[in-house]
Amino acid sequence: MSALDSLFDLSALPDGVRAALGAFFWFALGSILMSLCGVIASRSMRGESVVSPPSHCDACGRALTPLELLPVAGYIHARGECSTCGVRVPSRHMWVELSGGVFFAFAFLRCGVAGMLWFAPLCMFMAVLTHIDCEHGVVPDRAVVALAALGLLGSAFSVRVPVLDALGGAAVGGGSLLLAAIAARLFTGKEGLGGGDVKLMLAAGLWLGVRDTSFALLLSIWAAGLVIAALLTVRKTAVGQEMPMVPFLAIGTLIASICAGDILAVYLGFVDWLVVRFM
Repeated sequence: MSALDSLFDLSALPDGVRAALGAFFWFALGSILMSLCGVIASRSMRGESVVSPPSHCDACGRALTPLELLPVAGYIHARGECSTCGVRVPSRHMWVELSGGVFFAFAFLRCGVAGMLWFAPLCMFMAVLTHIDCEHGVVPDRAVVALAALGLLGSAFSVRVPVLDALGGAAVGGGSLLLAAIAARLFTGKEGLGGGDVKLMLAAGLWLGVRDTSFALLLSIWAAGLVIAALLTVRKTAVGQEMPMVPFLAIGTLIASICAGDILAVYLGFVDWLVVRFM
């Protein structure tokens, strides 16, 4: 074994230490990729190149320093604003970077490196679409088509779910939200869900399959309900005010993609305990 190989040989370390080092690596990589997704989202909607010019303040054009480019830490260091012109930077950039890093670390611990090759593209698509929906209120068709194509391609090779399960997941994801949108229009006269949300869950269903898509929808509803209730409590929003739905769909999709089976097993075990205890 060469000196370089021995430097990176972690086999002698305890399993817990190796897992912690791996989780830290994927957390850092996930945060960096989520930061890149923010750049892709902003520049693609303005028709700009993702490669050049270097990252800069959109208001005054000042190039960002290396410290400001660090995911999460750069936002905290700058206190969420440009040090030159003082324009505020949306906090969602920091939260997407932080949550993306956590998702990457948890997915590595749960699925291993091979699973990360499947999870990383899904997470990046969701991050880009979250930024675009929050800033522009749209879900670009070209991004949804690309997400669907990759999901269908993966199912063709049974990377995670077989083709029939993937198609069923698409029907459940897109069909459920389509019915919800129609119901909202009939009973309230308003558009409760946009067509982009419906198409996004149709595409996500091709990645998840029937069971995990159903679970993702349930998690998305819970997440949206909790956030809306919290915002109403602190009077940060008003009843009837529109909110972007993609962030909640992304949260539900990513959690379901990692551990839907585990959470379902815990839930069923809890139900069994209740039945034995009280019936």
